[in-house]
Amino acid sequence: HYPLRRQRQMCIRDRGYIIKEDNDKPVAKYVENEERDLFMKYIPESENEERACDIWKFSYYSAGMNATDMYNLKWKDVNLDENIFTYYRKKTKRQKRQIAKLVQLSDTHLEIIERHKGKKEFVFNFESIPSLSTSKKLTDHVGKQFLKLRKKIGLSKNFSLMSARTSAFTNLS
Repeated sequence: HYPLRRQRQMCIRDRGYIIKEDNDKPVAKYVENEERDLFMKYIPESENEERACDIWKFSYYSAGMNATDMYNLKWKDVNLDENIFTYYRKKTKRQKRQIAKLVQLSDTHLEIIERHKGKKEFVFNFESIPSLSTSKKLTDHVGKQFLKLRKKIGLSKNFSLMSARTSAFTNLS
């Protein structure tokens, strides 16, 4: 992706992991409790703000699920009777061994799903909104909305869509 940047790969062969490190990128930081609480208490003032907030929260409460995987989540992967859903990360789709991610549905998940409920096979209605008709359009649109939100609420640069993913493992107890 970045041929001129120095990249280092470290393989831990006995476990099968490949960890790539791009030395020119800052390390993602987790969100401090104060900032997370400020964000969680914020009341969105528009549909776009609500969508951006909901995607961050859904990611956070889903142990770091990304927006592309939310976009692709289908009803066949959701079991409302058992309050769970399963997904495979699109990013790792080409790997020989994919691991299903099992997520326990919380009240927050259910509220977000209800607000953005898809009418057909997809859990969310993103594909029915022309400006969000692809996962790339969704992530670009929400990313821009999130930058505006972060400034409006007064959050640090560490607070991003990616921080929902990195903080999910650190802050959830």
